[in-house]
Amino acid sequence: MNKNIFVVFFVFALFILSACKSNEKNSITDAILNDSAYFKSLKKEEINAINELIESFSSPVEMAAVIEDLNIPFAKKYLVDTKVIENYDTNIKKALGLGFLSADLGYLNVYKRNAMMVEYLLSIKNLADDLSIGQFFDFQALKRLVDSSDNMDSLLFMSMSSFYKMDSHLRKNDRSYLSTCMVTGVWTEGFYLITQVAKDSMTAELKDQIGSQKDILTNLIIVIRLFNEHPHFKIILAELKKIQNAFQEVIITVEKVEAQRIVNDNGIIIIPGEKTTVQISDDTVNKLIKVTEEVRNALMNIN
Repeated sequence: MNKNIFVVFFVFALFILSACKSNEKNSITDAILNDSAYFKSLKKEEINAINELIESFSSPVEMAAVIEDLNIPFAKKYLVDTKVIENYDTNIKKALGLGFLSADLGYLNVYKRNAMMVEYLLSIKNLADDLSIGQFFDFQALKRLVDSSDNMDSLLFMSMSSFYKMDSHLRKNDRSYLSTCMVTGVWTEGFYLITQVAKDSMTAELKDQIGSQKDILTNLIIVIRLFNEHPHFKIILAELKKIQNAFQEVIITVEKVEAQRIVNDNGIIIIPGEKTTVQISDDTVNKLIKVTEEVRNALMNIN
């Protein structure tokens, strides 16, 4: 998944509507409102593990770049309808929605669909405000860059900066569990995009990219399990395990190869070499396409 592209995105949003443990209701809504209890019950080593795993996740813009590099035409039908996200009424849903929209924004960015970007930027801004992290997302500045149409590098840079600021804020405030939820939305939508493209335009490279996501999903599930007491995370875990089951026959092997020796003005740099091979059948790809669409839609409409 190492592509020569920018690592961006507006993932990772803020925490929580607080609610008293003494609340007399014992409904899922009450559990959702008391989200902070689920995170703060974690051990320090578990929190460290979450942070390390989250930092290891690739940006979904890599998947979008793979699609664009193959000269596959842009398709609006793959994207989330922003009106669906507007109806989200809990922080968990908004966190997932921010992830979905961030992945779609990456797709729009790669294809330079400036006219549509404003709609997604505005939706992301609204979610960020609802989650109390709007201060890290300068909508007006980003919109000016989109409107200028000739400074896409700056748009990507500002997007990346927003991502790091939000992520840093969440971690400093012990809110990595919500970052996990954001990453779930980002990964699910990014994987949905690439599998939908494969359904319409299958290539050997797309097959490899799809298969290579097996280990990334495994790491994501490890993190999600830490919050499995939360009602929504139970649903998220159950849905993602459906995709994990479809990955069972995928085999990924990593082989050591000769290291690269690069000479530049700073001296000699040695890059350890390795070759990753993905074995995935057409039947498995088709299973993943089908189940990913089902899981993405289930998470997008989570109750």
